Amino acid sequence: MVQELRQLASELEQKPIVAIDIGTTKISVIIARASFDVDKYLSEEMITPNNLKLIINGIGVTPSYGMTEGGIYNIIKVSNSIRRAIDLAKTQLGIDSNNQFKSVLYSVAGVGLVKEEISQSISFDEPGHVITYDDLKRLYERAKNSATNSDNVLHIIPTEFHVRQGNRELSIRPIDNEIIGAVGDVLIGKFTLISIEQRNVKSLGQAIEQAGLKPDHVILQPLASTIATATNHEQEVGVLVIDIGGGTTDVLYMEDYRVEAVDSIDIAGNTIDNDLALIFKIPKKEARKIKEEFGSLIPSKKKQTVVVKVEGMGKDIKVSVNDLVGVMTARYYELFAKDVPMALSSLKNKGISHVVLTGGGSAVNGIELIARQAFQDAGVNGLFRNDVFVIKKGPDLWIDKKQSTVSFPPDPKSTSLIHSTAVGMLVYHIRELVADIVHGEKHKNNETEGNFMKSLSRLFRGWFGADADIDNDETF
Repeated sequence: MVQELRQLASELEQKPIVAIDIGTTKISVIIARASFDVDKYLSEEMITPNNLKLIINGIGVTPSYGMTEGGIYNIIKVSNSIRRAIDLAKTQLGIDSNNQFKSVLYSVAGVGLVKEEISQSISFDEPGHVITYDDLKRLYERAKNSATNSDNVLHIIPTEFHVRQGNRELSIRPIDNEIIGAVGDVLIGKFTLISIEQRNVKSLGQAIEQAGLKPDHVILQPLASTIATATNHEQEVGVLVIDIGGGTTDVLYMEDYRVEAVDSIDIAGNTIDNDLALIFKIPKKEARKIKEEFGSLIPSKKKQTVVVKVEGMGKDIKVSVNDLVGVMTARYYELFAKDVPMALSSLKNKGISHVVLTGGGSAVNGIELIARQAFQDAGVNGLFRNDVFVIKKGPDLWIDKKQSTVSFPPDPKSTSLIHSTAVGMLVYHIRELVADIVHGEKHKNNETEGNFMKSLSRLFRGWFGADADIDNDETF
């Protein structure tokens, strides 16, 4: 095992991983290597800032064309947008064109998401059976096959494990694979299954292929954002992650390391553009411009007016900045106080103590004040999580100087908030690779097993991701 971990560490340093976050308005690409200290990992038994560092070598951000509310309507436009973002990131990477990527990751929005709670069990013939990794795989396969539409299952997230020993039943938390090695006659698991319409997943994969890459793994956007932004403490005591994009706002609530609620809301940055265009009677393109330049949720003490020149109109349109603030504040407050709680109705009025805001739509001055009002003074922040160290490497202008942290009010030139999903995908995947080796189920791309069994062979703290059934031998 140690030799395989050292080999993995060497590969992670030599071959970069690509994370592609395909949104409605922007496409974010991160190309990164990882610095992985095997000895420290073996002593700490988990990935921490002490043994894992993400070294970002290239970032590419471009407008997204061909997408609508998290789904594809024109695959050629999406593919061209992805190619431009990848080319930007590759330019910063500064390596020869024959270099191979170790993995290509991409995310999918929560549009059309279906969440199911499943309970399954397996019994053992011999008393005092020691539970193995293969036992877990069997249990997960049963859970997956019991889904309403098993072909659409993207993630299987354990919420509880129990082992029955005669008349006694023990509860084991689904973290760090504590269930492996437990002794019992019956293994019982409760799971949250997240399913997504496969048509959208496949279309995104095809767009990436047309851009010249072969996608390996897909992960749900709000899950990746949570991995990147919520600390271990928050994931244990309870945290609500709100990822505000252009077409959708994805929300995920996690407590005791379990996903208790996840949903997608069709209220996001584009909604505010539409509000401004309708109220001030200006084109949507101009509404977005003034939002990006003057948008805020804090009224100005100065009376400031923005002049909007509209082609074909006899006179210019004047927009009060404070009127702009009023419209934006009303919409954000409605999102936090009405739309998000409605999406989290399954929590049954559970108090929210920690809120993390991320995504491009959260980079608005004063947003934390509105969120605190809506969530009754919950702790609100917007930063990458503190259990993985992210460093930059390259020109100073393509990532903000604060590197892995964005504070409120955000720097308008900062790009960190729109990269949380991509960073989360990188951390998720690296932890899966480590778990492959630790649990003796090293993933091999050339195996002929089905997609689901491939995902089962990469246990990440009990979280599983689906694969694209293709190899990654393509060069760029």
